[in-house]
Amino acid sequence: MKQKIEQLAKGNFEYQLPEILLSEEKLQIAAVAGDTYRGSFIVSNSQGSRMKGVLYSSSRLFVLSEDKFVGEEVTIHYSFNAEYMEPGEQLEGEVSIITECGETVLPFEVQVEQPACDSSIGKIRDMFQFTDLAKLNWTEAEQVFSSETFARMLRYHDVKLLKLYQHLMVGGNAGSAMEEFLVSIRKKSQVQIKVDKDKLEYTAGEYSFLDKIVIQRSTWGYTELKISTDCEFLQPRHERVGSEAFFSNVCEESFVIDPGKLHAGLNCGHLFVESVHQRIVIPVACYYRIKADRKVVEARRKKQYRRDLMKNYLRFRLNHISLGKYTGEAENALLGLKNLEGGLSLAQRFYRIHLLIAQGQEQQAQDELARLQTTENSYKADPVLYGASVYLAALCQKQQEESERAVTVIRELYKRYPEKWMLLWFLLYMDKSYPTDPEKKLADISAAFYQGAHSPVLYYEAVAAINEKPECLTALRLFELQVLCFAVRNRALAKETAMRMAYLAMQERECSRVLLMTLQEAYEQYREKEILAAICHILLAGKVHGPKSFSWYILGIREELQEEGLPEAYLMSAPEDDISIALEHSLLNYFAYNCVIPDEKRSFLYANILSHKNAYASVLPDYEQQIEDFTLAQLQKGVISRNMAVLYDEVLPKVALTSEIAGRIPEIGFYYEVECDCPNIIAVCIAHKELNAEVCVPLKDGHAYIEMFTENAEVILCDAEGNRYISTVDYGLNKLTHLESLFARCDELIGDNSKLLLNLAEKAQYHRGDDSGMVEIQSRVVRLQGLNKEYLRDYVKGLIFHYYNNYESESLENYLLQVDLRMLARVERIRVIEYMILSDLFNVALKALDEFGFEGVEVKRLARLCNRLLTNADGMEKVDVLLAICAHVFEAGRYDEVILRYLTDYFYGTTLQMFEVWKAARTMELDTMDLEERLLGQMLFAESYISSAKVVFNNYYRSGTNKKLIRAFLSYYAYKYLMNDRLVEQDILDVMRREIAYEDNEVCLLAVMKWYSTLEQLTDSQVAFVDLHLNRFEQRGVILPFFREFKGSMRIPQNLYDKYYVEYRTDPKNRVTIHYTFEAARGENGFVKEEMTNVCYGIFVKEFVLFSNESLQYYIVEECDGEENITESIQVRLSPEQTDGEDTKYYQLNEIIAARDLQDETTALKLLDHYVRKDYAIAQLFKPL
Repeated sequence: MKQKIEQLAKGNFEYQLPEILLSEEKLQIAAVAGDTYRGSFIVSNSQGSRMKGVLYSSSRLFVLSEDKFVGEEVTIHYSFNAEYMEPGEQLEGEVSIITECGETVLPFEVQVEQPACDSSIGKIRDMFQFTDLAKLNWTEAEQVFSSETFARMLRYHDVKLLKLYQHLMVGGNAGSAMEEFLVSIRKKSQVQIKVDKDKLEYTAGEYSFLDKIVIQRSTWGYTELKISTDCEFLQPRHERVGSEAFFSNVCEESFVIDPGKLHAGLNCGHLFVESVHQRIVIPVACYYRIKADRKVVEARRKKQYRRDLMKNYLRFRLNHISLGKYTGEAENALLGLKNLEGGLSLAQRFYRIHLLIAQGQEQQAQDELARLQTTENSYKADPVLYGASVYLAALCQKQQEESERAVTVIRELYKRYPEKWMLLWFLLYMDKSYPTDPEKKLADISAAFYQGAHSPVLYYEAVAAINEKPECLTALRLFELQVLCFAVRNRALAKETAMRMAYLAMQERECSRVLLMTLQEAYEQYREKEILAAICHILLAGKVHGPKSFSWYILGIREELQEEGLPEAYLMSAPEDDISIALEHSLLNYFAYNCVIPDEKRSFLYANILSHKNAYASVLPDYEQQIEDFTLAQLQKGVISRNMAVLYDEVLPKVALTSEIAGRIPEIGFYYEVECDCPNIIAVCIAHKELNAEVCVPLKDGHAYIEMFTENAEVILCDAEGNRYISTVDYGLNKLTHLESLFARCDELIGDNSKLLLNLAEKAQYHRGDDSGMVEIQSRVVRLQGLNKEYLRDYVKGLIFHYYNNYESESLENYLLQVDLRMLARVERIRVIEYMILSDLFNVALKALDEFGFEGVEVKRLARLCNRLLTNADGMEKVDVLLAICAHVFEAGRYDEVILRYLTDYFYGTTLQMFEVWKAARTMELDTMDLEERLLGQMLFAESYISSAKVVFNNYYRSGTNKKLIRAFLSYYAYKYLMNDRLVEQDILDVMRREIAYEDNEVCLLAVMKWYSTLEQLTDSQVAFVDLHLNRFEQRGVILPFFREFKGSMRIPQNLYDKYYVEYRTDPKNRVTIHYTFEAARGENGFVKEEMTNVCYGIFVKEFVLFSNESLQYYIVEECDGEENITESIQVRLSPEQTDGEDTKYYQLNEIIAARDLQDETTALKLLDHYVRKDYAIAQLFKPL
């Protein structure tokens, strides 16, 4: 700006300023709410020349990156801050552009739109459009879903949806989160899967083979399946199948059957197809046939035949089958062995002889035995076979001596070979002492057992001995347990034996699983109290607790068994989560005076009693005090469970509340139990709308306890991979305690407990009654730590409005200082800012207005703000936002002297705006010199024209000290008057005349002379002034056409009388050529081309001597930037009146021409004679020196 002023002061002018060019006629801005819009426009001029300029925005929200620029074509970047605006809002304003080429404004209009996401189908602005995108392109929708723009869109669409989105995105899997999101907002149904096969059956051969299942899903969406199996021979192609594997909602999953991992025969297993929500189990059966070695097959069949022989024998001895069936099935087994082996072995032949004896065919048996003993000698080398031959021979002969000999031989063999248990079996049937001495029989079998003889054949013999004489059972060692177990499994245990076993069991100090099982099966057979007592004793000895033992303890209690620890074990085994079970009265009587059990079992006992108060009325008084004491003790520990909840609900409302008790109640009073049977869910998180942080609790056996102290808290289920579920996984939610009636009293006793306060605050909001009470709670709530910003905002906002409406200024000020304006809606924010102003929080309000803009705030509030800030601050320095507010207030007409003084000191704007400020300041008689200097400087810089500029200048001229500015202003106005005939008031011209006297200024001098040339009469002083300078200009060769106008008022240089001047004004840098011709009475001449002379400042002049009735025709060609244009074409003919003047040669010649034209030859000759004589006389009289 200084450079331009210096240029004008030196008389350097631009004939015509270039036109300012803008790339946009108007800025149409579609700003996204919550975001910052960025754009640009280009400033240039019509000549493409370098220019300087400054920029001003009418809105604090419309921010220019630079407020100054220099260049030929300048890109101006700007931003519009819509971070705190709401969709649907509009704002209009303008950018004022002040350059050395002039001033202009660029209007802008802002439409605030809801955030939208870009996609291949266009802008996504709502959930319907987003759902359409997800249907068409799930992958692209997932990318949109993960973007920050999507979250912003939800913020303005629905805050509840934003919360849902934020909870789900914590998991990190965008696909899973998007699926859950769309299902939760009912934009799609949950994906369900099914397969085309309910079982898989194969017959495998030598080579691997491939098969597949077809998985179909019910709808589009995110799908993540786990494919697994529990059989090694089946190998799925993929462990996981995702959404990308489905085409038209169908996926084919192949798998391989590997024969190398099959065993011969039937191989079974399962194929699992699992999602979080489903588990499909497909049974797999694969029969594998191999060409097995014939010997292996035969060996297997032989083994089976031998097992059949053993099993068949035991069934017979246990009286499960008849003798005939026994012998028949045995013969069949022997026949099978014979066919396989090509004959019977010696042992098998001996066994066949045994069958003949059993059938009563002793003679045939004897013949067969004799034949075998005669033909075969090898059996004698085998002690068992040899013993068998002796045994069978004795049976056949049925003679005492033979039997005794047999016993002696076999006994001797058994002594030598004690590991051969068959020898003992022979003795059991040959030695006559065994039938009469069961103890001996049992002892010998026991000795064989510990020698390794574990055959069921001996077990049977032992059972027979014990059943015959139960007293011989004296201990329950391993042998006895194995025998008794065999007996009960085969229904061979006599009642007396069972009772004997129970008796011995009562002496045991440890729990044997075999003994317990045997006793339990024995009890099922005989239902004897003694057996039951033994069972309970064993369970107690092993401290066995749980559902399986509970049924035995129940029976024991009902049978009134006097087993120590039985009542406690009963309670320890009772299912704690089922207090509907009616306890035995005897048990209640016992525990009323002897209750030494863990706390969790005591809570079960007491909860059960309270749940059956009517049924237990007789014992309830004995429990009341211990229930109360126990409940209060658990309360202090903060213990919570289903059973404790029953106790708390029953006891706490009846006790006298102390501060200690009241302080513990909120710690147990808000619990819920979550039940979820989905095996993939491992944790549950609870998100309260009032708090920032979530609380996550692991699920244990599908159960978890969570705290919910306000309504509509979000329950979020989590799987092992971190994915989250809100609506697609079923769960149960049960409130544990119901102590709401105590909360208000607890609050009175303990003060600020966050859970309790938030609960009470929510109730107060929903059930408005005592407004002061609600305000008191809310004022305490806002002091809590960890509150959600939106929740805190609503409470603080409510408190602010309450205190303002109730004129509680001190409390109002406190909350105005802590409110976060960024969280408020625009209307609420404006209202709160106005409260700040009314509460004299001017600096806080100013900071808010700087950040959020002052659009929408009442002008009278802004005026108050400006007035107080400027009044309180002595000599307030320039603050941009305050200056902008003052300008806004001024424009609205609500200003005062203080505001106007601040504007006068610092305001910059358009020339017209600054002039309006100046006018108002002059009205209030303020010191405006600085403003005048800024205003005049800007007017000159931009060459702006305002009709009242002379008033500003005159006022400044009286006391202004910037002489260069004064000279530049006068020079510029003189130039415009000289070149463009712009109206200049007389007082400005008088100032020019005055300044010329002190300092040369040619353009002002010419302007003053031009003005004098228009006056009808000049004063003597003016004549003297003109005469002096006219001669000086003539001497310099500066002749301007208006100089001739002085001939009526004074004598002018003689050579001005006989000239006709053609004047042309343009840019002095251009070349101007005149093409002319004279048309006389005697004919026509051709056009003469001649370059016109720039006399000064772009005033081009060409002089002609044009006599009366002589015609001059001319046209002017102006050359600019290499282009020529005809700009003017004129024909001139002087009338006789135009040739009147002084008695000059030019005048005399015109008189002669006029007489001749009138055909007055006499007069013409007379005038010509006078002209010649006079010219001669002058030549003779006046000689050059």
